[in-house]
Amino acid sequence: MRSEAGLPWVLLAEDNSDDEQLFRRAFRPYATQFELRVATTGPEAVDLLKEEPLPVVAFLDTRMPLLDGFGVLKWIRSEPRLNSLPVLVVSSATELAESVGGYELGVSSFIQKPVDFDEYMTTVKTVLDYWLTVNRNPRPPVA
Repeated sequence: MRSEAGLPWVLLAEDNSDDEQLFRRAFRPYATQFELRVATTGPEAVDLLKEEPLPVVAFLDTRMPLLDGFGVLKWIRSEPRLNSLPVLVVSSATELAESVGGYELGVSSFIQKPVDFDEYMTTVKTVLDYWLTVNRNPRPPVA
C-alpha cells in the first residue's frame, strides 16, 4: 500500500477548497508517513481508486459534483478488491437519515463536519489519529 512517493496514501474526495485546506492543515502531522491525494469530483475519486496501490482509508464528502460521495461509496462496495477499504463519509448535513443511509451502503464511519474551526481541527485530527495509527484492519485492501 505505497504511493509513488513510497508512502501509504489517504484519499480525500472534497469539492470545497476551504474544507480541503482545513483537512490538509489537520493532516500535516501525518504528512511524513502518509501521502494525501485529493479528488474534487466523484469520478476523480473513482479514478484514483482504480490505481494501485490502494489508499489506507478514504474520506468522502457527500455533496460533490458529477457523482456524490454516496455514489462513490456504492461503487467502492461493488468492487471486490475494495471491500475492506475503510470509507469515511464526511458531511455538513445534520440529518440523521443521511448518516443512516451511509451505514446501509457500507460506510465505516460517518463524520459531521463541525462549523467551528477549532472543533473541526480537533475532530479531523482525532479521526486521522484513529484510522492512521490506532486502527488495525485485519484484512487490508489487496494491492
